[in-house]
Amino acid sequence: MPILRQEVLNAQSAHIDTVSGASYTSYGYAWSVQSALDKAGA
Repeated sequence: MPILRQEVLNAQSAHIDTVSGASYTSYGYAWSVQSALDKAGA
């Protein structure tokens, strides 16, 4: 999770590269981040 968090912070968006060996976790994390951003912007 720390790697995914850093990816989001570096990208400043939910559009991040997946982490090798953790593709399902990466996609889920990105979806959660995008959902939170959508709700914050609404």
